[in-house]
Amino acid sequence: MPNYRYISQGEYFVTDDADTVLVTSGMTECIAIAFIDKKNNAHRLLTHFDGLILYDTNLASDNVQRLLDNFKSQDFYIHVLGGQEKLRNCKILFETFKKFSLEVTFFEDSNQFCKRYRSEAKLSYAIGPSSVPITMICPANDKPQFVAFSAKHFDNFSEDDLIAGKGFPSRQEQQDYVRFVRVNDAILESFADEAKILRRSDDLDLLKRVESRIADKALVKMGILNFSSSSTQSTPSKQAANQENIDKHETDPYNP
Repeated sequence: MPNYRYISQGEYFVTDDADTVLVTSGMTECIAIAFIDKKNNAHRLLTHFDGLILYDTNLASDNVQRLLDNFKSQDFYIHVLGGQEKLRNCKILFETFKKFSLEVTFFEDSNQFCKRYRSEAKLSYAIGPSSVPITMICPANDKPQFVAFSAKHFDNFSEDDLIAGKGFPSRQEQQDYVRFVRVNDAILESFADEAKILRRSDDLDLLKRVESRIADKALVKMGILNFSSSSTQSTPSKQAANQENIDKHETDPYNP
């Protein structure tokens, strides 16, 4: 049985393991991007871009550069699924790809996916991106699958199972990924400065830093800790800047 490696919102992952299947879902306004080496299809990268990763062209460029630095391949396919072709996320992404002279092998936005899925499934009713769990499955092949999520694709693992790390081969890997998911959820909810940078589940510095911020924020809410006494906020100006980022994220229209 293959290992199913879920990719969360704002995350990227690189593998050379032919037995590992990369998966991400929820491609409504978010965008799944797969890099697949042309000579060695087992060498793959899958990432899940959202509106914060694509907040502006500078941040998008930094994040795409991060992917290229970590993928380390000169000749690869690029498959893109999700978003809406005429809206900002796709526009910024493709402007950024053009800047890096990256040529997309295949692209299907969320509306195109729904049209194709409705036809293939012979549905008599209209569907939209918000009503279909648009999913990319990236095995060690030159072309990923674009599907509506179903447990039948994953040895009966549900999406919640995959997010909980149950597709991993070992219990330790499951626990490590659950830890990352908790941190990532907190980043998406409260820490816009962290949410604008692509993340890896094995980034221990990120995990420790954000867990410390989560603990401090909880103490602040309880009135036990002031920002001035927090070890993770070294100056008043930095404290104010971080709080501004938190407040801004909570009302950010670009967070899907």
